[in-house]
Amino acid sequence: MNGLIPRKSEWEPIAQLMESGEYDTPESLAKAVLKHCYDTFLLRDFYLTVVDVDGVNIVYGLSASQSAARRVQLGGGHRRMILPVASAEGHITRMVALEGVQA
Repeated sequence: MNGLIPRKSEWEPIAQLMESGEYDTPESLAKAVLKHCYDTFLLRDFYLTVVDVDGVNIVYGLSASQSAARRVQLGGGHRRMILPVASAEGHITRMVALEGVQA
């Protein structure tokens, strides 16, 4: 993953879990941390970088921000595009809005 920088809103709940003392075993704490991380990643948007190298499109990613996607260097390619990859939550929201799908 290119450019992933944990946001305070993402790591602070983990620090609170670790300090809470509500978990009796390291295993139960680890499960809670993994669940939080998974849920956090579902809320994030990511980006792909597309570069044309001699007529061949090369896609690189995932980048955690548009600026990280812009910094990707792929061997002299040109016509770079940055494509957003919607979070799972964003995708569901668009499906509901566009197609009336039940969430």
